[in-house]
Amino acid sequence: MADISLIVRTIGRPELRRALDSIAALEGSPVEIVLVLARPDLDPESTLAGFGMGRVRIVRADIPLDRPNAANAGLAAASGQWLGFLDEDDWLEPTHIGGLLASLDQTRGFLLAYGDMVVHTGEQMPSIHERGYWKRKNAESPIVSMHSALFSRALVDSHGCRFDNRFSLLEDWDFFVQCAEFTDFLHVPQRTAHYDAQAGSSGGGVGSNRDDVRIKPYLELMTRKWGARYARLVDSAERALAQVDQARSRGDWRMVREQSLKGLTADPGHPGLLNRLALACRHLGDQQGALWSVRRACDSDRGTFHLRAELAVLEKQAGFQARAELVVHEMRALARLDSEAETLVAVEAFVAR
Repeated sequence: MADISLIVRTIGRPELRRALDSIAALEGSPVEIVLVLARPDLDPESTLAGFGMGRVRIVRADIPLDRPNAANAGLAAASGQWLGFLDEDDWLEPTHIGGLLASLDQTRGFLLAYGDMVVHTGEQMPSIHERGYWKRKNAESPIVSMHSALFSRALVDSHGCRFDNRFSLLEDWDFFVQCAEFTDFLHVPQRTAHYDAQAGSSGGGVGSNRDDVRIKPYLELMTRKWGARYARLVDSAERALAQVDQARSRGDWRMVREQSLKGLTADPGHPGLLNRLALACRHLGDQQGALWSVRRACDSDRGTFHLRAELAVLEKQAGFQARAELVVHEMRALARLDSEAETLVAVEAFVAR
């Protein structure tokens, strides 16, 4: 049984060999390629010439498969304990899988890890899609891209996550929202997944491959499917935040920690709850817990100046000088108010000591 399976759905695009070659070049354990032929007339022999058929499990169908059904056929055929996808017009860096697996091994309890995506639009410089995970925000717009993630097959076998065949577009977003019902997501800051925005024609991408009229009914379907559930999630997290602040006003830092963790169980990545958790950890003498909490808060909320000020101090106190200097650099880009400029000067001086 393969430890890792990557599922590639194909309709016969010329970029397929590039995708397969990028999988073959992955460092670490061998990867099982599950090649799903979404058209019954496809013959992949010319594309696979010289590739080594032993690496590829071919899944054929008697009828054409749309995007969700092709994905489900791949899930059914894959034998790995860790699963991922790669669309045939995209590609991966050699370190992609190794980086995700190493982070999953170091940070227990996650059934899914994802990296950042490099978006190629034909411009001279590609853009970077990088967002820390905050559960409620992932239901508002996709945080995890199809091929940036690696997930445990337990999400499929034990929890029943499958691609909803009502979603001819946005099927990956809906799938990852399903996964979020059963696990927190681990964001790994590595730029190892490449998205060719010009090659696709679904209308669900960016730039020339973006068709808002075509996407609209699937956005509406996402709202109908998940809207009420996430309204309850937000309410639960905000009630937890109110309880945290009541405990904070009493100086009951153990209760602050307990209620913050409870709220984060409902809404992982909530920067307000993470910030309160960090305060509790500092008062309880847990500097490592405080540092972890503020790092994640800054990752899920990229635009908050005061969180970065706190993080720069914590990084310096923990002995991570280079990290502290990087955070100060981010603070410079965010400082807008006179009071923020004063804080920036003070933090810069502290980090430079």
